[in-house]
Amino acid sequence: MTLADCLFRNNINTVCERYGESDEWSDEIVSGKRGVIRYFLYEDNSPVMPDHLPYWYCIYYNEQGIVEKVRVKTKPGA
Repeated sequence: MTLADCLFRNNINTVCERYGESDEWSDEIVSGKRGVIRYFLYEDNSPVMPDHLPYWYCIYYNEQGIVEKVRVKTKPGA
């Protein structure tokens, strides 16, 4: 089971309570409004073909605060 499987269909407030404060690049959680929160995952400095980009878990939630999808992404413009 992946982290995405564990988070899917959970309440966003429960996710924040469990994993702590999200990255400053996240939306403010507002009741009745869609959004995304982000947690820093790693920076790719691997010895073979590194891209030196930081990666985040992006956790998208709906108007009811339920997690709809989880993606691993880099910051736009990075």
